[in-house]
Amino acid sequence: MKNLKKMTDEELTKILFDVKKEIESRQTKKTVLFNAEEYFERYNGGWCKSVTGLDKSKTNGYSIVGDFMSKRNEWYVVGNLYLDCGIGGSRKNQQKYYTLFTVNENANVIVIKEVDDTPSWATNLWDSIEKYQKP
Repeated sequence: MKNLKKMTDEELTKILFDVKKEIESRQTKKTVLFNAEEYFERYNGGWCKSVTGLDKSKTNGYSIVGDFMSKRNEWYVVGNLYLDCGIGGSRKNQQKYYTLFTVNENANVIVIKEVDDTPSWATNLWDSIEKYQKP
């Protein structure tokens, strides 16, 4: 790299412009309007959350770290990881289904993994979450 003190104002301005442009390209993420309630089973309720990491000190649903999404249309970041819990079945015999997914630029769901409601449902998703979040 050149010595900054020896550079002209024009050269410094060009570098500054290029650096700002690069930083913006890394921070700008495309979002799409998506409603998980319309896509996943919601006969008996359910929820959706963004997935930002794992807390392996827990083995239940709290081990999957992230923020809950609203129940209606919300802006989802393309390529980010989300977890949906759909509750179907009858009112007396409810069945939970957990779906790890992302959305593409057309707001289409790309399913990463689905698991049934077992005592280890959360830990069964850990490998898929770790693989997906690796750079």
